[in-house]
Parts: sequence; C-alpha cells; structure tokens
Amino acid sequence: GASLQNLLPLRAGTDRGVALTPAVSSWFSSGKNQEAIQWLDPQPLEPAERTRIQDEIARRWFMKDRLAAADWLVGRATTPAERAHALEQITFQWTQFDPIACGEWLVRQGTDPSASRAMQIYADRLASSFPADAVTWARSIPDPASREIAVAKVAERIRRLHPDRAAELLGSGR
Repeated sequence: GASLQNLLPLRAGTDRGVALTPAVSSWFSSGKNQEAIQWLDPQPLEPAERTRIQDEIARRWFMKDRLAAADWLVGRATTPAERAHALEQITFQWTQFDPIACGEWLVRQGTDPSASRAMQIYADRLASSFPADAVTWARSIPDPASREIAVAKVAERIRRLHPDRAAELLGSGR
C-alpha cells in the first residue's frame, strides 16, 4: 500500500495510470484482493486511470473467479458508457473460456443499448462453434448500428466457416 501511495504524486493521466496498474494488480494477485479494492476506492484518480486499474484487477480476478470478477466490474459502473465498457471487457475475456456461461451471464445483465457492443462481440465469437446462436444474438442487438455491423460480420464468418450451411443458418434477413 505504501509504495502505491508514492506513485500518486506522479502526473495524472497516462504516466500515473501506467505506473499504478501493475502495482495494484500485483497486490491483487498476491491474494490481497480486498486490500487492493479498498485502496482503489478513495484514491483521487482520473476516470481513465481508474478504468485502467479496474480492468486489470478484473482481468486478474477473472482467472480465479469469473462470476465474481464480472459482477464486480459491472457493479462499479456508474454511467451507461462505463457499463458498456465493463460488459465488453468481460464478454471479450469470458467467451475465450466458456461462451455458454458468458451468454447466460450477459442475458442476466439485461440487453439494453449499453450491452449492444458486448452482444456484438459475443455474436462474433459464437459464429465459428455456435453459428445459429450467433445469428440470433446478432439480430437481437438493441442498437440498430451495432446490430447491422454484427449481422454483417456474423454472416461473413458463417459464409466462410460454414459455406454448406450458410443459407440455412442465415435464412431470411441476409
């Protein structure tokens, strides 16, 4: 904790965020989870610094307890933009390990417009192994622009990866 305090006088922004992130994450990795989080909360950090540190804590925590890390990161969001960012980070990581559990978790978070980009990432990640589900997810994205991008990307991947089933999988709509 004391060494982290010594880094706070650094210039706010990139320099301090770059210095603090590995310090906090290593503290967290050494089993001092609650201490790292308790240190983080009262610190006078710039929003980008706090986001960077939170993302790294969640990434490290995620390797030990996916659900707890995911819920913690989303729970810290105070704006739709922060929520969107947290959902994107979690979805990007979780789909690499367990896309089914990630999808179940994402549904529980609610699929409002702030979830659109996470849903886009999710649909893209599903396209190779679960193409029918990828189409369903892409078509259910609430934000029209994100939905259009996701449907096009998923369709392209399905045509490339599953050419013999593309027409069946894509059905009407593309």
